[in-house]
Amino acid sequence: MGYQGGVGAFLTVQRRTVSTWTRWPRQLIRRSPPHLVGVEELSGLGHEEKDATFGLSSDTFCVCDSLKRCGARRARRRTPLVWDENTVRVAIRSPAKTFTYGRFKVRYENAWLRIQLPSGRALCYPSARVEEGDRGQISYMGINPYSRKWCRLKTYGGKLTENITQAIARDLLYHGMLLAEKSGYEVILSVHDELLTELPEGDERGWEGLAACMAKNPPWAEGLPLAAAGFTDIRYRKD
Repeated sequence: MGYQGGVGAFLTVQRRTVSTWTRWPRQLIRRSPPHLVGVEELSGLGHEEKDATFGLSSDTFCVCDSLKRCGARRARRRTPLVWDENTVRVAIRSPAKTFTYGRFKVRYENAWLRIQLPSGRALCYPSARVEEGDRGQISYMGINPYSRKWCRLKTYGGKLTENITQAIARDLLYHGMLLAEKSGYEVILSVHDELLTELPEGDERGWEGLAACMAKNPPWAEGLPLAAAGFTDIRYRKD
């Protein structure tokens, strides 16, 4: 939901077959308060086309879509403001000019779209363009995550926000990694947001020192709430 996802995101994340989504729509409508489910808004969402409803029944589709609009987005009204794709469109249509959105800088030059992160690093999208006649759809060349082929990919505000969020998370982890190594922790592996280190047996430095390094803000992220926890063991495991 935080990345502009809707009914399709429900299906992707839950990984359930369409048949399992046909049992609960009316139960949810009956049991949930109107302001959450948005019963008053369901009448305008009666899509019947299977492509438009991801193969779901109209009732199921309406409930999922209403949870998105009347639940997640109504409860977090500032989140959709982050899904700004208009700045990217303007930048693509105005080559060699830099545009600022929040703490990010957007620039399109020599067929490359670059979004500069607070750390100074940039996300790069080759051969970016705005598709004419397709509601300003933004696309670029990249590797399809399913076919693994180089092709033109479409993107949108929520997806760009996800890219930026994950990139910033990487920059924070990298900053913590450098501090850890300076403090004598030998980083041997990273797993998503985890750092794994090895210390000689009997070394009194524990995971608390590593966590302190990971929770220290870099200068470009002052004020960002960071925290870390950990454990010490003889082999890697999930905590």
